[in-house]
Order: sequence, then C-alpha cells, then structure tokens
Amino acid sequence: MNRILVLTGDMIGDRMAGPAIRAFETAQVLAEKHRVTLSCPQVTGMIPPHHSNMDISSFGAEPRWSELKSYDAVIVPGSMHIDAHFDTPLLVDLYDPFILSSLARTDKTPEKQVEELESLNRNLARGDFFVCASERQRDFWIGMLAAAGRVNTIQFKSDSYLLSLIQIAPFGIPSCLPTDHIDNQSDDSHDIRMVWGGGIWDWFDPLTPIRAVSALNRSGRNVSLHFMGSGHPNPNMTRMTMVERARTLAADLQLLDKHVFFHDWIPYIERGRMLNSATLAVSAHYPHLETHFSFRTRILDYIWARLPFVCTQGDYFADLATSRQTGIAIPPEDVVAFVKAVEKLIDDKDFYSECKSNLDRTAHDMTWQKTLEPVITFCDSPGRAVDTVRSPLNRQTDDGIFIGGCENAVESAGEIIGSGIEQSIETAAGALCRIDLKLATFQRDNTGYGLFELLDKTGEIRVRIPFDLATVADNHWYPFRFGPIPSGDSARWTIRLKCPVSKPANAVTIWTDNTIPDHQYRLNGVRQPGSINYRIFSKSYPGSETPLHWRSKLCLKIPFLKKQ
Repeated sequence: MNRILVLTGDMIGDRMAGPAIRAFETAQVLAEKHRVTLSCPQVTGMIPPHHSNMDISSFGAEPRWSELKSYDAVIVPGSMHIDAHFDTPLLVDLYDPFILSSLARTDKTPEKQVEELESLNRNLARGDFFVCASERQRDFWIGMLAAAGRVNTIQFKSDSYLLSLIQIAPFGIPSCLPTDHIDNQSDDSHDIRMVWGGGIWDWFDPLTPIRAVSALNRSGRNVSLHFMGSGHPNPNMTRMTMVERARTLAADLQLLDKHVFFHDWIPYIERGRMLNSATLAVSAHYPHLETHFSFRTRILDYIWARLPFVCTQGDYFADLATSRQTGIAIPPEDVVAFVKAVEKLIDDKDFYSECKSNLDRTAHDMTWQKTLEPVITFCDSPGRAVDTVRSPLNRQTDDGIFIGGCENAVESAGEIIGSGIEQSIETAAGALCRIDLKLATFQRDNTGYGLFELLDKTGEIRVRIPFDLATVADNHWYPFRFGPIPSGDSARWTIRLKCPVSKPANAVTIWTDNTIPDHQYRLNGVRQPGSINYRIFSKSYPGSETPLHWRSKLCLKIPFLKKQ
C-alpha cells in the first residue's frame, strides 16, 4: 500500500465543480488499494461519503511543498503552480486544457494568461507521468511536451509511442446508476424538462437553448430548461459574464422562472435526482479552439443518467452522439436545428429509446475504475521519468543546481522599509550563482528600486544587484543571478533585501515560513521567528570534489549584521 497525495486547486465539499469532482473520484478509486490524502485550498460544506482509506484536508493558500517527500506519489492538475524541488514521483493531470478556455474568459488578462502558461510549463518540465482525456488532447499535449523538451531521445528509445510519458485517462462516471428518486421539490409541471448540467462558462452558448425553449413553447410545446449551476461552488471564482447574459435573455423572452430556471449549484450527491427528473439534456458552445480539444464533463453525467442529449458539433461528445447515437449534434448557434433536435427526441419514441439503450452500453466503458486505469497503474508502482537527468527544473530561468532553501509560503512578512530584511545561511563546497526570493506586492503600486545584497561572513558585500520594483510580480520567485562565487569548504552568507525609497502602505514584502523551529530573520531591524522564502543554486567549482550541499540547521543561528 502506497501513500498517495492528490492535490486540487478547487474546493472540496457538498458542491463541487469538475476539477474537484475529478480529484475526489480519483482519490476514491486509488483508496481501494492505497492510503490517499486529498488536499484542497478549502473544505466547504458537507463532504460526500468517501473511502475509509481516504483523508481530506485543506492547505490554505498553497500546499506545504516540503511535505511532499513523505508520499510515494503526488498527483497535481496541470494548472497548479509547483514552486518546489522534490524527488517524489509526480503525475500531472492534463484532462483540462485550461490555457485554451482562458482565451474565452472575460476576467483573464493577458498577464494572467502568461502566468498560467508559466505554471503549466513548469509542470511539463517536472512531471514524471501525464494523463489527458482523449486522443485529440494527447496530440495537443505531446506538442506542448515537445516544446518543453520532454519528447527527447531518452524517452523515444524507452518507448517510441511515449505511452510511458502520457496516456489517456478521461473523466468518468460512477459504476452504479443514479438514485431512482425523482425530484418533486420544484413546481415544474412541464411536459418536457431539459437540463443543462454544470456551470455557465463564458465559452458556452446558453443563449441558443433559451431561444429554442421560447420557440418550442410558442409552437404549443410545454417545455422547461433548468440550469444546474448558475453560480460556482468556489467563492473565489470570478462570476462569468455569460450567466448574466443568459438571465437577461430569459427575462426579455418572458421565460425567467416560468420556463427557464437558474439553480445556484446542485449538490454533488443530489445531482442524480434532477437528472432522473429530466426528459433530455443539452450542452451548447461556440466554435473555437477550446471546443476542439474539450472533454465536456457535464455530458458524462448525462451518460451516467442514460439521458439523451442535444449538443453542439465540434467536440468529442458531438462525435460520440453521432457515432453511437446517444443524442443529436447540431451546428453552432442554430436555433432552428436545436428545436428540430428536441422535437425529434420528443416525438420519435423509437429513436429516443434507442438512444437510451446506446447510452447504457456506452456507460459501462466510462466508469471511473476503467477511465483511471493509467493513473492506478502509475500509483501502484510510482517512479521517476526515464529522462530524470534532463535539464534543471524550469530551465528557461534556472542557473546552476538547486541545493536547498525554504520554499513553504506560509505568510508574508511586514513591509520592507528602513534597513530591509536579512537572513544568514550556510553553504558548503561549490560556487553560489543564484538566489531566488519569493516576493509579494498585493494591492501595492510599487515604485522605486530594490537592492539585493549577498554578504560573506566578514560582512563584505560580494553581490549587489539593483532591480526595478515595478517589474516584480506578486507571489512569484524573483531570481538574482551572479557570477559563481566559490565558497571553499564552508562559508556563511547573509542575504539582504532593501527597498531604500519605499514608503509604508506601498512597499514590497516577502513570503516567510514561521513554523520552522529555532530559525530567525530580521525585518527592519527587528528579529522575527521563522525563515524567509529563498532558494539557493550553485555550480561545481574546479578542484572541489565534495558534492554540493546546503546546511539548514545552522542557517539562522549566527549573529545578524548590524544596521548600517
């Protein structure tokens, strides 16, 4: 039995979106053979029933990366920014091509999209094994992995089709059918009840189904449409503009709360009740890049409930609807075609019955136990990738060899003004060439300049690097590179960061970990418990036969420099 850590950036609780559901169900399946910890930023509401071998915890702002070493394998989503150096086998889940859906989001600035791409590239460089949702996605991700240097001769000689690097592990469904209970809690007395599973994201098209509902009711049909998730279970998620556009259209067509209903978010364990109460399901989107590579998790629920569906052409499940006759795929934004598809499912009983039978056969191939087989195999015998000797992590910016530091960002220190912030460290054998500091600038309009200084044990400044505070990104590592400095057999150093012209309420701060016992740093002349966030990089030095290393227990026991 291995110890497996499953991380998600989404909330775990009674109401969960797709990323949280996938992490929860992955942990459930793995818990049948292993001891699993599922960790998320925050646990909200009542947690669904889960396996006894599965623990659920919250990590707050970000995971404690130092704790990853205690697990036999770690699973992270492709969007999670890994700021850590660890040797634990890492599986990166790429089922969601989030960098494509971000293109359609109105709340994503170009700067945020670049930040997400940087996080993804870091995961592609570090991951030992990758999974995605379809063959189409696998082609996409192999291109990304090639750009990251992971499609190399070492991988190719080991496995010419790269199955040891990336495999398909789609979103799944429960092995048991939804409860037979029918939803009688609403006042919906319509003859035909349609459901829209999941949220209303900016890259979806809820407007076409709403217009189709209007046309169907004008023609004498008695039809309703229920959106199962107009909000989002994660309170930190920005509300998307498409939700309000859909509500406004429903109100303008005099359908709101009469034929079109917006539910906040149906609890995960209760979603089967609404699905069982429906006649058919719908999913609509616009024609763009995200559609081509998507794998609509909401349609998995339709398959689970054996619910025939109408969907837009252009994605995986549109092809499935056509090839396996599980529903009807129509052109994008075509209200007339949408109406005809609904009428076909309503009026043609034989066709509807055949769709349900085909859904039943399809469902047996899509249970979580089957879709996650590559994940199970990796966790049964986790190991590092065959090209572990590849370039250092994040090779675009990494210089030298990472030899240690403190990477857990627990809280930020106070503002760096006055004499600044400083901490002593000790290294041995080799040549220092780079030190990273993790800086924070949240809601500050930083102006002026900062000074990074590295002082030896005599107090002499060996490195002095000025930098523009306006270029510092919030909650990011800022690398300070310098020519290799041989440390000899052993050397003590002091890291100091000053911001000479900064003012209170508008100054940069630095991330710290105050949980490290017997460690201290000095902020603006005042001793503080814990350690600043820093990373040390070194290069081998001619004549040194001792392996590069870093001594952490001594790093903060030496006297601080006097204020200047």
